Amino acid sequence: KEYEEVILVGHSMGGYLANQLSAKFNQPAVLINPSIFPHDNKPEICDIDTMFQVSNSKVNILVENDDELFNIPKQKELLLKLPNNYHVEFFNNGHHRINRISDIAYSIANVSKYNYPEFI
Repeated sequence: KEYEEVILVGHSMGGYLANQLSAKFNQPAVLINPSIFPHDNKPEICDIDTMFQVSNSKVNILVENDDELFNIPKQKELLLKLPNNYHVEFFNNGHHRINRISDIAYSIANVSKYNYPEFI
């Protein structure tokens, strides 16, 4: 309530959580190599519903095609079916670790309702 705009940013499981919070609180988000199906990686710790919620806010998703932790073809199947408020970018090569800082900064500025000319 104190801030006019909050942009949620998360990587891996944090990306999954940022998306869930975006859906719940109607806030924009940037998801970096997000876990789309967290129960696939650690089923023994996921005793709650882990369905990927769809947000009504603007959400940018950055995915490395060669992410070694996730089943990217399975993720693409869901990601390509998301509504138009989701903008998904796939990058060749790469890995699970964060290494596209300029792309991330651009995505954060892009989901903001403010105009940041240095990123446009």
